[in-house]
Amino acid sequence: MKPRRIHQTDFPYFITTKVKGNKSFFDNVEYSELLNDVIINTCKLKGYLLVSFCIMPDHLHLIVWQDPELLITNPARAALPASGHGKSISTVATGGCAGVGEAAESAVNTRAGLISIKDTLPNSKTPAQAALPGRVQTISDLMHGIKSYFIERLRVLYQINDFSWQPSFHFRILSSDEAAKTAIKYIQTNPIKTKLTEKFTQKPYQYLDEGLVQGVLK
Repeated sequence: MKPRRIHQTDFPYFITTKVKGNKSFFDNVEYSELLNDVIINTCKLKGYLLVSFCIMPDHLHLIVWQDPELLITNPARAALPASGHGKSISTVATGGCAGVGEAAESAVNTRAGLISIKDTLPNSKTPAQAALPGRVQTISDLMHGIKSYFIERLRVLYQINDFSWQPSFHFRILSSDEAAKTAIKYIQTNPIKTKLTEKFTQKPYQYLDEGLVQGVLK
């Protein structure tokens, strides 16, 4: 399925994309480290919470979640103070109620088994947020960003010009606690079940934000 117009913010997405030709490109740890960095940075840029991912030899699984009331989706987010959104996520994910700056003291809510910090944000926009118009970044935007930036960095850093992704990707919406829990465990155990070497169970191949998924994994 190639999503063009589908977008929702209530639940996480479980996304899978593959290397063109099913080549085992990510057996190489350096390329996997690069993809790890690209995924993390692109999710921040596009306004997505990164829950988990697993880099396999020829494909990628990831779980992401967007809340437009939580994350700024335009270039102005780069101008936000360092004590802004990243600190709030960490604080709330561990059970606190501190928000951006000193504007929020709302209780923490949960949705689909994942911690939401929507209610901990201030109601008013900062000058930086108001300065530039923004639009919601869809998962198509996110995946295009990850794929294209990774290809660009490969060319610059490794002079590799013949790598390509399959043009489409598959996704499903994790609309329940059980679905979210199952998807996260699938990502964690996928390398073991497919009898890959131990390196695929560790960084840079595996990523899990435990703060965001507390209450999901038992």
